[in-house]
Amino acid sequence: MPKFLANASVFYEGKKVSANLAYRYNGALVAAYRFGTWGGATMNDTQRATHSVDASVGYALSPDVRLSVQASNIFDDISYYRTVSPTSEVVPQIVRWGRTFQATLSAAF
Repeated sequence: MPKFLANASVFYEGKKVSANLAYRYNGALVAAYRFGTWGGATMNDTQRATHSVDASVGYALSPDVRLSVQASNIFDDISYYRTVSPTSEVVPQIVRWGRTFQATLSAAF
């Protein structure tokens, strides 16, 4: 478990329009411990801190029909970053999920 996790969100909800902007931060953590005389704690696998920003906007086309668009990881930040030792760049594992976009049209019956 990371020592620090944070989520923050700002939203607006009106009669026709809604909007949300969200930020997520996951702090660094030790992903795997290494013991023994070779390496020891300096060789622990460390998952580095990551963060992302997401946003959504919705608009009521009518009282029963709503159009929404969402964007996740707007700034294309690294989703997963793991190294050997918390300060080195040795043997990095880097995953970028990329940006994702979604549009939704919903109707009430």
